[in-house]
Amino acid sequence: MLWWGFPEEAEECVPTLDMMGTNHRSQALANWEDTMRNAWIAMLVLAGAAQTGLAAGELTGQLQLGRRLFEQSCGVCHTRPTLVAGMYGPELSKESAGGREDVMRDLIANGTPRMPGFKYTYSPDQIAAIAAYLKTLPPGSQSLPAPPSTQPAIPVR
Repeated sequence: MLWWGFPEEAEECVPTLDMMGTNHRSQALANWEDTMRNAWIAMLVLAGAAQTGLAAGELTGQLQLGRRLFEQSCGVCHTRPTLVAGMYGPELSKESAGGREDVMRDLIANGTPRMPGFKYTYSPDQIAAIAAYLKTLPPGSQSLPAPPSTQPAIPVR
């Protein structure tokens, strides 16, 4: 008998898949899969939030400015808008540009063939703030996690 994970003694008051018709069984399984997918998404979001480096309360004034400017101008291309979407640019972290902050500042200011420069948008202090913020980001924070198993975790008796 397939059951919902309640203790054995509660089994008589819990609707099981065996008690349902075929349509209800497939709907119950689809609902369960949706619930599991949503749980995985919530868990991944929380895990990603824990990996973003320093918490907002721990950021200095310069790092807070760098984070705000990064989210405003850089995040469009260098962060993943959803868990399944791709990124336009590479992931940025403390290891970007060989880990050298001076190279990061130069790339932010002058750009690359595929990225605009921001020397006419931001002051050198603002560009330095973005580079300093990047030095707080761990590598892999934008990586996609392995997909969850498609097999239901409901025990079968």
